[in-house]
Amino acid sequence: MGFVRNILGVAAALTLPVGASAVAAPPEPLVVTQLPDPDPNYVPPPELKGEARSQQEADESIDEAMEGFGRAVGQAALVIRQKTEARCREGMPADVTPEQRFAWEASCRYQRY
Repeated sequence: MGFVRNILGVAAALTLPVGASAVAAPPEPLVVTQLPDPDPNYVPPPELKGEARSQQEADESIDEAMEGFGRAVGQAALVIRQKTEARCREGMPADVTPEQRFAWEASCRYQRY
């Protein structure tokens, strides 16, 4: 009996939002009001046109700088990978501490191929 009551409660809870949306009033129309200009006497300075052009040039130089930075990071990662591979090819030295052995194994033995 309790199971049937739970099912009826869940069914009622699920149908309540659907029924409420069918009874709800239609949405109100969107009213757009043109606001007055806050400062009708404002005249933009003539430098803004040149600023917009210099801003575009600055954006392009930032893009070039970001590309150069990404290239430098990629090259540094490649150098680090090559150093690690060279160190792993040499093998583990015979007289190492346990910490050094663990570090070598962590970087060389468990690499994905």
